[in-house]
Amino acid sequence: MWKGVLRIPASFVRAGIRSKKLVARRLFEACLREGNPQAIYYDSLNRLVNGGDFHGCVNGLSSIAGRSPMASLTAAIFFVCKGETKKASEMFHMFIKLSGVSFEDPGLNSLVMRSCVTFSAANPTSTQDRT
Repeated sequence: MWKGVLRIPASFVRAGIRSKKLVARRLFEACLREGNPQAIYYDSLNRLVNGGDFHGCVNGLSSIAGRSPMASLTAAIFFVCKGETKKASEMFHMFIKLSGVSFEDPGLNSLVMRSCVTFSAANPTSTQDRT
């Protein structure tokens, strides 16, 4: 009966029968409005991965970097890969302050280097390539 229908009929929504995707998206958007750091983190990554919006991604990550060690580390890695070392340094210091992790840890240095190589290979128009 509903085959080929692209949207959920209003009667289903009123009756309490909702698609999980519809409910999840509304909940996610409410979390974004309330400033939930985890929702902002995933929305920021989605902007970069699916939309190619580097600045939107970094702005979102920077807005929660003071509350989320993972956001500050991710933003720092993106800044390094784009050649913005001053901003990267600020984010790395924020990450150290929030997490207590030292950059003398060889595992962390390896993670940063692998991430930058992968990002640079996927985005050949980095600031270093333009000069």
